[in-house]
Amino acid sequence: QACFLLQFKRSAMCVLNRVWVLCDSRLHRGCFEMYNNELLLLFALTPLLQIDARQGLSDTVTASDASEQGAGVTASRTLSAEGVAALLRRSSPSVGLMEGEIGLVESFAGLASTRVAFAMLGWRPALRIVAECDPFAQRVIRHWWPDAVIFNTVEEVTASALLGYASGATGCTTVLHTAGSPCPGFCKWNPFRNLGTDTQLKASLRLFFEVIRITGVLKRVFAHCVVHSIEENVASMTPEQRGILSKHLKVLPLKVSLQHLSRQRRDRYFWPSFGVLSRDDVETKEEDGFTRVTLRPRARLA
Repeated sequence: QACFLLQFKRSAMCVLNRVWVLCDSRLHRGCFEMYNNELLLLFALTPLLQIDARQGLSDTVTASDASEQGAGVTASRTLSAEGVAALLRRSSPSVGLMEGEIGLVESFAGLASTRVAFAMLGWRPALRIVAECDPFAQRVIRHWWPDAVIFNTVEEVTASALLGYASGATGCTTVLHTAGSPCPGFCKWNPFRNLGTDTQLKASLRLFFEVIRITGVLKRVFAHCVVHSIEENVASMTPEQRGILSKHLKVLPLKVSLQHLSRQRRDRYFWPSFGVLSRDDVETKEEDGFTRVTLRPRARLA
């Protein structure tokens, strides 16, 4: 019966390997325990076999690995007080702030999270440049910001490729370069990072150095602007890896947790080229190799 059902989810048939030996009538019954793990794994996959990956996304139920309460699945029933506060903030941004004065460049842009933050603040960058290789992420960016200039890879972002855009952004006084370089070689939770050679670490470092290169290119091309940069990466990296990044960025990182703003646990390192000062809703504390930042917002994001 299991084999029949797996015909409809053929990718799961790879679970069954040694169990086929059971078809040999000469096998002694005492050997059946050798195959318990395969059968147990098959039973554990049973809930996943019921999932149709072609279904659309739910507006009510979400699954996350970053729940503050440790729950993997949550359901929304009504807008909370925090949600109401977030809705009011989003519906009343400071429209026109720094209009035409700031250019935004996002490397490894993903879904253009910095541009989303700009929209929440009411900022409309005069220039929007992203480097992102994922075609689905590019579709999202083109849908929401059709005027964005999209490079397929970070290697394509060169001085010659940017000169034309710089000459058309004469009103810009500031350019912000944000990047979250790929982290497989740094992430502590990547089970494959230590297998074989250190290829994943080398790949992550190579792409990290692209961030530094692009910042240098921006400083040369946008010579009439102040160029700032922010590199973001996982906080689970080793102190030695963090030290390498800090050495080349020439600044110690800020360690920030998303749980101060929302119901998610996400510790991240940020290497900004500008300083962050303590104030009523921001607390900074110097620690070994980084600065811990505690956010105390008047209202958390929904």
